[in-house]
Parts: sequence; structure tokens; C-alpha cells
Amino acid sequence: MEIVLDAGADDLKVEGAHGTVTTTPQAFEAVKQALQKASLPIETAELTMVPTSTVRVEEAAQAKALLMLLDALEDHEDTQHVYANFDIPDALLEAQATS
Repeated sequence: MEIVLDAGADDLKVEGAHGTVTTTPQAFEAVKQALQKASLPIETAELTMVPTSTVRVEEAAQAKALLMLLDALEDHEDTQHVYANFDIPDALLEAQATS
């Protein structure tokens, strides 16, 4: 943890044998290089949007509509990345996957 924080990272979350480092885009390369210099393996390193707040979606119809919208946006040929800030409970996600 000390390595990434000294390099400018904002946060480090460790789950099992994997960790997720959160940093600003400006500190991204410095943190990546610090990990490489310490010979720590990097599975992926990418810039992505992380929401500062999320919206909980509890209704099945709304969840289905949002997931259909995301699929349509991702399938569009001009789309490069799609980001969202909704939080759908796992039970609703599983129900949508089986329908």
C-alpha cells in the first residue's frame, strides 16, 4: 500500500490475491511505474470513469430498460465507452440475465 500511496494513488482495495488502485488520471503513469519498479504484477491498467454517487434501481422494469439502453449504446458503432452510475441489486440482475 505504501508503494502506491507514495506514488500518488488515492486508494487501494485488496480482495484476496488482487488489488484495485484508484488514482487521478494525472498520477496514473507514476503509480503504474511505481508498481512495475517494485516488480508487482499488473493484470490490467486502464483509465475509467468512476461515479462519485450512484442511483439505486429497485424496480424490475426500470432495471430492464436501463440494461437494454446500455446494450444499445454499447452496440452502436460510434460508441467507444459507456459509463453508468446506477446500482441494480444482484437478484434483479440475475432475473434479467435469465429472461
